[in-house]
Amino acid sequence: MGAVRGLLWGGLFLFLGLTAGTAFITWEYLQPPYEPGSPEEQDLMEEIEELLSESPLIQQLREEGWTESDFSSRGPLPDRSKGQHLVHDKLQGSTQTLCVKTFQNDAFFFTFAVFFVGFGVDGFPDVMHGGVTATMMLEAVNKHIASYCADYSLAYDKTGIEINYKLPVRPGEIYTVMVSNGLPVPDPNDFSKEKLHFNVSLLRLEAIPIMTSHWEPPNTFSQVIEIQSHSGESPLLASGDVMIPVVKKPGPNMSKLKPLTFTNAARDSENKP
Repeated sequence: MGAVRGLLWGGLFLFLGLTAGTAFITWEYLQPPYEPGSPEEQDLMEEIEELLSESPLIQQLREEGWTESDFSSRGPLPDRSKGQHLVHDKLQGSTQTLCVKTFQNDAFFFTFAVFFVGFGVDGFPDVMHGGVTATMMLEAVNKHIASYCADYSLAYDKTGIEINYKLPVRPGEIYTVMVSNGLPVPDPNDFSKEKLHFNVSLLRLEAIPIMTSHWEPPNTFSQVIEIQSHSGESPLLASGDVMIPVVKKPGPNMSKLKPLTFTNAARDSENKP
């Protein structure tokens, strides 16, 4: 009889726990957004900005002199001034925001896009839509090209992207898209054209990764990226390979791309306690 009573109590608490969890998520998503420009929305947006600024990663990036820039800035052309993939007038307000800050380092040729995800960009309850991950990766790559690939202009042909989704991405948190230096490779379908190949990672970073470079003559340059995780959880949420069709500009070489074999070990690095 005692065993049956224990089983019944256990089932009751399990039911109550699941119901409470579902109710909490439903309540979060049923709340109407604040009116655009309202004092309530402004207060919440200021809290999001403060949350980003106080994150240990952004504080370390600023302390170590990484170059911070406006994520929406793409270059002098008007059609590139607000990004190429994000519809900014649709991603406004406190619930549908992607509040982004970008940081770059000319010593390593890396681009970090650190962003807060609002609760209105989910594809499944409490999980960020996979298309947002792909979009953020493409935006970060385009930002990287604008800064480090002065010899190339985008061909506006079909961009190739392959993503390996590893862990769910929850809204209401801070994430980082990391773009390493790319490599120009011939287009296999037309050797007169080139593509830029980038390794991109979506991470939950607590600190700047430890980066070490190795030169192996005659033409191999490898870079190992060690990502620390004090929580013990894997920081790698998704990894992607992005191929951007480009056109080589005439004139002297101004690009900061290295004509070397480049390998990125971020997706294979172990968590360090």
